[in-house]
Amino acid sequence: MALDDNTVTDQQEDEPKAEKTPEEIARYWLSNIQSAEKKRKAFITRGRQIIKRFRNKRTLTTLGVPLANRRMNVLWSNVQTQKPVLYSMTPKANVSRRNKTKDPVGRTASMVLQNCLQNSLGMEDFDHVMTQVVEDRLLPGSGTAIVEYVPTVAEDKVGWQAAETRYIHWEDIITNTARIWQENWFWGYRVFLTKKQCYDVALANSDGDEAFAQDVWDNITLDHKEGGDNKGLQDDMGPAKAVVWVIWDQTEKQVIQMATGYAKAPLAIMPPPVNFDDFWPCPRPLQSTTTNDSTIPVPDFEQYVDQADEIDLLTQRIGTLSRSLKMRGVYAGDIDALKQLMDSGDADMIPIENMAFLLEKGGLEKAVLWMPIEQIAQCLIWCFEARDKAVEVMYQVTGISDIMRGATEASETATAQQLKAQFGGVRIRESQKDVQRFIRDLLRKKAEIICEHFNQEVIEAMSGVKLLTQQQKQMIGKAQQFMQQYQQAAQQAQQAGQPVPPPPSLPQPTPEMLDAMNEPTWEEVMALLRDEKLRGFVVDVETDSTIEPDQQAQQASAAGFVTAVAEFMTAALPIMQAEPDAVDFLGELMAWTTRQWKAADTIESAVDEFVEKMKKKAANPQPPPPDPKVQAEAIKAEAEIKQTQMEGQMAQADHQMNMQERQAEFQMRMEELRAEFAMFQQEHALNMETKQADAALRREELQHGQEAAEHGHGLKMEAMDAQQKAKLAAAKAKPKEGANA
Repeated sequence: MALDDNTVTDQQEDEPKAEKTPEEIARYWLSNIQSAEKKRKAFITRGRQIIKRFRNKRTLTTLGVPLANRRMNVLWSNVQTQKPVLYSMTPKANVSRRNKTKDPVGRTASMVLQNCLQNSLGMEDFDHVMTQVVEDRLLPGSGTAIVEYVPTVAEDKVGWQAAETRYIHWEDIITNTARIWQENWFWGYRVFLTKKQCYDVALANSDGDEAFAQDVWDNITLDHKEGGDNKGLQDDMGPAKAVVWVIWDQTEKQVIQMATGYAKAPLAIMPPPVNFDDFWPCPRPLQSTTTNDSTIPVPDFEQYVDQADEIDLLTQRIGTLSRSLKMRGVYAGDIDALKQLMDSGDADMIPIENMAFLLEKGGLEKAVLWMPIEQIAQCLIWCFEARDKAVEVMYQVTGISDIMRGATEASETATAQQLKAQFGGVRIRESQKDVQRFIRDLLRKKAEIICEHFNQEVIEAMSGVKLLTQQQKQMIGKAQQFMQQYQQAAQQAQQAGQPVPPPPSLPQPTPEMLDAMNEPTWEEVMALLRDEKLRGFVVDVETDSTIEPDQQAQQASAAGFVTAVAEFMTAALPIMQAEPDAVDFLGELMAWTTRQWKAADTIESAVDEFVEKMKKKAANPQPPPPDPKVQAEAIKAEAEIKQTQMEGQMAQADHQMNMQERQAEFQMRMEELRAEFAMFQQEHALNMETKQADAALRREELQHGQEAAEHGHGLKMEAMDAQQKAKLAAAKAKPKEGANA
């Protein structure tokens, strides 16, 4: 904010709008800050005393009397007992539709927002923040936290985004004087900044006015030092810092950063970084006892401080009496052996010179006078009893039953223990509801930041929900349509005997993308989340119980839901079979019942799908079941047909086997004949060769015989010729011989 005459309007609605200079604005807010601090001074002083006593630091009683050195720190004990009862586990975000009707977009948006909230809780130390807030609620009486929008900016681009929960110390809060929370018109918290940080704030929120930022650097007073010692503060970058109040002004819908050490102008006046529905960055604080005439609470310890002081007083007396409860006595000074006897060990014998004199005196009993301790012991017993009664009275005041502290007696019945637990639960239940209300409001503010400021990419990453964009749905639809056209064309080409064209090379959608085709698109979900009015009617944010869960109760709830669904289905199935038109009503009735059961939120989508299947099945009714007799005859006839078919198949199989066997035998016979024919051919060829050889031999023999015959014939002829000649010669000779005779 520059140091010129730029004007702003006044803060009060009941006053006429008046233009003020930056210095007048600074004086106005410094006056409000001083008045608010003065109003809370007594509350802060008492809160510091309670915290000091909680830490077991020695303080004064309510009457101004110093407390004794011995005490029973019942404040620490009670707080340590109540803390896990009020908050013991990280809440689970539960986003549901306010209008319990069938709404796919609303159901998907609820799921997206629920996952984002759950991841947001997991990415920060939410348990530590809530532990601090609950501790402030139990000790000084007031605890609060704010939700901040924290984007990561790099190269003038918004990257990752977060909705962080930030604890605010109970002493660093101021408000205007009001009777109830709704009457507050400004709320602020204190931060401690260095001079450089103040310079950066002034420069960033004054449109780069370096003169104003330099004036802040030169003239701001560092009026805070760690440890509470604000004397002798350094004016440079040392341990001293400047007190800066961040004030949310509901009247003008603006945020003011006012430094108490710089009265010339506010460091910054800017619009709220987040437009929350109720304007405030924090829920209504967690507070102890309050009435309708003041927003400043009364600490719980104030309700039983008298009993705590009484318990401490009795504890101190018990310590004093315990120190006095010891054996002491006097004896005659002329008998030194008595002192040795008191200091001796076990089985030691002490000699006495004047033993006879001691016996005349009446022995040791008469020689020693003991200090009476019966009265001290009895008084000590009475103190213990009185302290126990004071503790019981304190527990009656605080409502912490003995069963909550884990203390019980074996003689007590289960009913008595249950009554004690219920008694303690009744007193603490309102505080538990207040803690859950505070956490619910924190989550709602987180939801506002996520819906209005987070980018779609960040929401997709945090939610983990697989949805498609409108463009992706159109591309997948066109691809499916094109593939159907191609299949039809390929089938027609195949029927016409024409060559089938190759399939087109299109990217195939994954099964997850095909499943997401039936879900809403990211554009529809984001449109619902961005619309503040529509979102308020559709999405609601609640939290599960933040106290330690009861396993038996959870199991009983789950068993009850399953039993209710089973009984409903048992009763609904006959109705649906008799009257199919009732399916629509019964399905909606089942879905409505499931939405009313908080434990069944996770299966609500499955129930909706089941109801849709029931409706589709009813829209396409199946034919009525046949008559049992007709069905039995049909089954019998079908069995006979199957038997006949089986016998025919078996006969055909036997015939095929016989034909195969005969064919195998024929093939074997043919192979044998082929082998015999081959052998015959071989033998015939061999015989022919033999015959040819015999014929040749015979021809040779005939030729040789002919030649021999011819030669013999020649010889025979020659012999015959010779014989003929001899005969002729003889014949010729015989006449001559007769003539002679």
